[in-house]
Parts: sequence; C-alpha cells; structure tokens
Amino acid sequence: MSRMSENKRRIHIIGPRVLSALAALLLAGGTLAGCGARIPSADPEHEINYYVVYQPSDLDPQTVFDVGNMPIVGLFSESVMSRNEEGRLIYGLADRYEKSEDGCLYTFHIRDDARWSDGVPVTAADFVFGWQRVVNPDTASNASFLFLNCMKLEGVEEIFYQHAPLDTLGIHAVDDHTFTVSLLEPCPYLLDLLVNNAFSPCREDFFYAHKGEYMKKAGAFLSCGAFVPDYYEPLGMQLHLSKNPYYYDAEIVQVSGVNVQVLSDQQQLIMSFEKGEADIIPISGEQQEVAQGDPRLTEIPGALIYYVIPNLDNEIFGNRNIRRAMALCVNRDEIVNSLLRAGNYPLTRIIPEGIVFEEDGTDFGGDPDQFADLCGYQPELARSYWEKGLQELGITKVTAEFLTSSESNTFMDILKKEWEKNLPGFSMKYRVVPPKAYNQELHDGHFDLALTGWSADYADPTAYLALFTPDNYANVGHYNSPAFNKVFAESAAVPLALDPQARMEKLHEAERILMEEMAVIPAVTVGEARMVSDRVKGVYMGALVPHVNFKYAVKEAK
Repeated sequence: MSRMSENKRRIHIIGPRVLSALAALLLAGGTLAGCGARIPSADPEHEINYYVVYQPSDLDPQTVFDVGNMPIVGLFSESVMSRNEEGRLIYGLADRYEKSEDGCLYTFHIRDDARWSDGVPVTAADFVFGWQRVVNPDTASNASFLFLNCMKLEGVEEIFYQHAPLDTLGIHAVDDHTFTVSLLEPCPYLLDLLVNNAFSPCREDFFYAHKGEYMKKAGAFLSCGAFVPDYYEPLGMQLHLSKNPYYYDAEIVQVSGVNVQVLSDQQQLIMSFEKGEADIIPISGEQQEVAQGDPRLTEIPGALIYYVIPNLDNEIFGNRNIRRAMALCVNRDEIVNSLLRAGNYPLTRIIPEGIVFEEDGTDFGGDPDQFADLCGYQPELARSYWEKGLQELGITKVTAEFLTSSESNTFMDILKKEWEKNLPGFSMKYRVVPPKAYNQELHDGHFDLALTGWSADYADPTAYLALFTPDNYANVGHYNSPAFNKVFAESAAVPLALDPQARMEKLHEAERILMEEMAVIPAVTVGEARMVSDRVKGVYMGALVPHVNFKYAVKEAK
C-alpha cells in the first residue's frame, strides 16, 4: 500500500481535549495578538470564516501566481473548466467544446447563463481580452509562463518576445458565446490547465474604468465566480466575499459568504478555531501530529516538491558521479521526521505521489521507491560514486557554496552534515543574499548549489518534467540533455500526443533519464493540512487549482 493511500483526503474531528493539547503545545510559540474586528454579515450563521496565513497581495486573476493568493482568487474567478467537490474536472463558464482531429484547434461555447457579478453577460471577447492581458509584456504577469511553457498557443512567443500585435494571439471570438483556441501542437492536458485563473475572462470596459485600482479595493472587483469581494482591507488583513447572485450555479451555493482572515500566529489560529471563530484554519508539523486521528483534520497530498539544484555549468557539479554521490547520502527521513514532521514525505523521484493519474487510474508517481537505487539513503554506494567523480575531475577536495536567502538553514544543515560526513574531502559554506536578490542570483548562475521548490499547476507529468527543458525559465541549473530533450519532445508530438497510454510511457522514460542523470537532487514533498469545523461540509480542498472551493459547501446552524 502506498504511504498516501491511507490518508488521502482523510478528515478527522478534533474534540475539546485535543484542541486544548494543541493550544498548550503552541503556548511556547508566542503570545496572543488581537484579531481585527469581524466584518458585519447579513447571515453570519451561514458564512464560512476561512483563516489563512498568507496576506492577500495580488487579487488580479490575470497576474496572480503564488500559493498564498491563488486560493483566494479562485473563490471569485472561474474559467471555462472547473472542479467539483471531489476535485474532478467539470465545465465552468463553458458548457461544451469541440476539438479538431489533430488536437490543435479547440472551440469553446460559453454557457448562456454566464454572468458577471453586475449582471452583464460574460462574452467570448472577455476571454480574448483576459488572455491577451496575461501575455502582454507590459502586464508583467507572473502567470505568463503558463502560456509560454505549458501550452504551445499560436502567436504567444512572438507577442512576448518580439512585441507582435496582441490580436495575433491564438484565441479568437467567433461570436458572443463562442471562441476558438489555436495551438501549434496538441496539448493533451489543456482542459486541466484551463482551470487556472489566468485563463479566466476579463471585461475590458470594467478594467479600464478601474485602471490602477482594478481588483485592489471594494468597488473595483468584478466576479464571474460563486462569490464576489465586497470588502477588502489589506492593512487589516481581511477580505469579505458575498454570494454572487448572478452566478450561473447560484442555486447550488448554500453559504452566504466567505470571511477571509489573515492570521499567521499558530497559537492564535488554534485558539480561534477552539472558540468557534474560525471554521477552517491551516495546520502543520507538530500540531498536525497531535491532531492525528481526529475527524476535523483534512490532509491534502502535496504537489509541492523541494529539490537541490546543482549548477551544471560548474565543472565539479557538472560531473554526474558527483551528483549521484550527493543524492545517495541525503537523509530524507531525518529531514521529514526531525524538521518538517507530519504531512511531508521523503522524495526520491521527480513526480510525487497522489498528484498525476494516468488514463486507467494508475498513480504516475505511485511507487515512491521506484528510484531508490539512484536516490535512496546509501552512504557506502555514495562514496564509490564520489571517488569516481573526484578521479574523473583530477581533484581530492570540493568546497561548495550553497546559495540561501535565510540566516536560519536547518534544512540545509542536515544536507551539509550528511555530505561532509559521508563524502571525503567535501565541505560546504552558505552564501546568504536578501530574498529579493535570491531569484536573480539563481538566474544569473551565481551559485554552486541551491534549494528550491516547485508545485504543479495541472495534473500531468509535464507540470514537473517541463522544468528541465532547455528554455524553461525555472531550469536555472542549465540542465540540457539530448536524451531527455528527444524523449520529451516525442511525448509532445503526434502521434504520441494523441495516444494517452503511449505518451505516459514516454514520460516515464523521461523521468527515468532525469533520475539517472541526476538533473537535480530530489529532497521532500510537502503536503497541506487544515482543520475544518464539523459544521462545515462539502468543501473541496486539493493540491491543484483552485485549491479551495466553497461552491458546494454547507454550513450547519449551531
């Protein structure tokens, strides 16, 4: 049985005794801080109080792209596709589509009852304008890579890199309720990708009427989703959303609204939940361990992976035997058990478990030990690779510089300890740079080793494997393998792109190449967990976009 099969989508209730234990556990972590005033609500008994630790900073569906803001934006933004309460792919603002035989032309039909929160119909022109905003270089959207790297949309590279006219983008309105999407090559996971809020519509007249304030304050929000923001106080760290009366599925939506409260203090989160002020709170680590076995705990498989990037332009770390040696003496169990704790797992491959499923339901990453021979904890085998690498390089010692943006490096300290203990002649020092400079240093190649994370945006192996293509902006280690490039390209081309089983087999081959060449050193996969009040039912919480969905939620009265 896989390690996640027992706890996937598992829900546990926390009783008063366990809550007290959790609260006591957190007392040492800090003192209580006062909450902001609760936002008045016409129907508080049927409103969900959703507590988060990340302060919303970007609520524009066309520009947001981070784990803190995207779940919030997903509450009021929707595209042609969506997910139901079980996380399955369903229609959103579209009610049907057609696909050409070669898989390169899609025609989407917007449902007749799709409306904005001011009652104006959603049109095909709104989708065209929304997509054009994302790829417009002047927008500087963090989500632009979805169009550049995840789908071969016609015209996108010319627009982004050569400033071609926006109307050359491969999305065109046929009439008010129909638009076409033209691809340069098939995209088997396109429907799953289109759930992302970056592909949602944007109404041009409203955008320009509120330019400079669009999606930044009450009155400048326009929703095509189940809820609409009607109060936003960034400094007070509160956002309130009410049910959208013009939403096409308004009859299904049973909660009157959502009160989003930002609270980063773990002690206060537990206390708020215990007192019934919070209906849903995040929980992790030691607190999550205490809560095991209680039905109000929801654990979510992690799409977020962490891995060490070796700079392959460096002669030492460009040596495969050196990289293999380092991968084989990473004590992932120690990192998880002593540092990250519950909800996190050792990662000895690229594709994590429980995220990507094949046509027949097989979990693509379902065997966490598939590459244990290449990436498991085997110090003796590591030393043999290390000695080969040193001999090939003609050296006896290696001094590595590990790039970090934090003065506290507990995670890296474990790596350093194991590498220096098991690899004769190896020593490592940290180079600490400000957080704002960290990404630039990575992209400029000013590092030997670095730790980074990545989370899938859609349920397909390419959400991870595409990171290692030569032109991907996240490939900061400059991995460039002819073998991998060939296999990956074959998986994206006809006929494999139109044959799901054959394509998956090819992508398994691509992952095998990455592991054999040790493009990066996988470390851990990080899950999520939340406490959910037993008064709240039907909430979708998943690793993939939209992450959280209250459309099907019900909150029972006290």
